[in-house]
Amino acid sequence: SAPERHALLRADPPMAGSAAGAEEERRADERHFAELQRALASLGLRSTEVDAIFEVLAGIVHLGDVLRPPGGEREAETVALHEASVEWAAKLFGFDVDELRRMVTHRRMVVPGRRSFYEE
Repeated sequence: SAPERHALLRADPPMAGSAAGAEEERRADERHFAELQRALASLGLRSTEVDAIFEVLAGIVHLGDVLRPPGGEREAETVALHEASVEWAAKLFGFDVDELRRMVTHRRMVVPGRRSFYEE
């Protein structure tokens, strides 16, 4: 199914608290995902269209996980790349992994009226 194919299942769901809680949360996620698939099918979407939707959404989820501040701090000055998320996002969006890594770790500044630019 899409969650496995797009690496969306977490080994340690954030709200679980215990192994039994994690298993219960995984089962609930599977039920909710099956309900979502049925709802999308009831709208007349073909399985290929549903897969395409999940591929884009999974890419967005992984892209959101690419840059992580150390220790989970929201206001950190530096961030670390989560390599597995970089690889999954690149795969799902059809990007080269190195190019995506460069896109999220570098910025390009252009001054209006000038032909030069600065990259860091």
